[in-house]
Formats: sequence, C-alpha cells, structure tokens
Amino acid sequence: WTLNVPAADVAALGDGSVTVTASVSDKAGNPASVDHNLTVDITVPAVTINTVAGDDVINIAEHAQAQIISGSATGAAAGDKVTVTLGGQTYTTVLDAAGNWSVGVPASVISGLSDGTVTVTASVTDAAGNTGTGSHNVTVDTGLPSVGFNTLSGDNVLNAVEKGQDLSVSGTSANLAEGTVVTVTLNGKQYTATTAADGSWSLT
Repeated sequence: WTLNVPAADVAALGDGSVTVTASVSDKAGNPASVDHNLTVDITVPAVTINTVAGDDVINIAEHAQAQIISGSATGAAAGDKVTVTLGGQTYTTVLDAAGNWSVGVPASVISGLSDGTVTVTASVTDAAGNTGTGSHNVTVDTGLPSVGFNTLSGDNVLNAVEKGQDLSVSGTSANLAEGTVVTVTLNGKQYTATTAADGSWSLT
C-alpha cells in the first residue's frame, strides 16, 4: 500500500521524533496496527568563522605564511562535515565534540591572494543533510607604509629669524590608516601628529 501526505501537513511537523501509525481491519472486523518512528530534523546549522590572522588583515609578513581558519557551528554534531573555501581552494574537516573546527591554508594559497577584500566561506552539513553556510571578509594589505617630509621652513634652512619662531613640520604618508600617529624627533625631543584621510600630517 502507499499514500501521499500533503506537503502542508509535512511542513507542520516540528523537530523531534514522530510516530507514524498504520491501522487496518479485515472483513471480519479484526484490527491490526503498527507504529513506525520517524525523526524530523529541519534545523539548519549556524556557522561562525573566527577572526583571521588576529585582526582580519593579512599584512605583507602574513601574506607569505600559512594561515589557520577556524570557527564553530551550532545545530550540528561532532563529526559533521565542514567545507571551507578561500582563494578558489576548498578544504574539508569535521566538527569536534565542542562544535569547533579549523583548517590550515598553505602559504602558497595565501601568497596568491591579491590586495583587497577576500571572503572566507564555511558550510556545515549535518547527518540529516541540512547545510548551513557562513561567510567572513578578510582584508589583504601587502603595501608597506611610508612617511615623508615636506620642505621645512620653505627652503630646509632655518635663518636667525626663523630659529626664534615655532616651526611647522608636515609631510605625507602612504598605506596608513587615517588617524595613525606619526612621531617626529627633533634634537632629542619627540612630537606627534596624526594622519589625515589623504595621508597628510602636520604639527607645530
């Protein structure tokens, strides 16, 4: 025998164990029934990816090194498969008893990442076939910072008049975030300025 249960009735089932009962009676009125247990698992795993390289920025030194990508998942069990993708490469592992996972990405893959934003994705598939996916953005920044001076006192010479006045010191920078502190040392004393959005800085 066979029958179809409408999709709306199936969708109404909650997570857990469900008992299906089939009952019959013959022409004489003798009854018979049997129970069958069915597990309903519709919970999609939730996947989290941890901070990469300590600050989610892969700098020039880290760009030449292997990196560990790690994270966790809920709604899944130990041994469930984890698939991680970065830089066009895929890595697989399984959840441990605490719901954590990690994979190693070799230096050859990390060094092939271009400057900019790259996305790490991780998916977990549970025993019931439910798949949950998480993503995490990482910045690749291999540009070395630089700092430079503008001409001091108009001509890089302090004359007798200028020596008695405040000295304005300014300059430029590259590959530094806005607000980065620039320390200037003159005659053993230190002075600080912060970089503007365009990389310029100044102090008096």
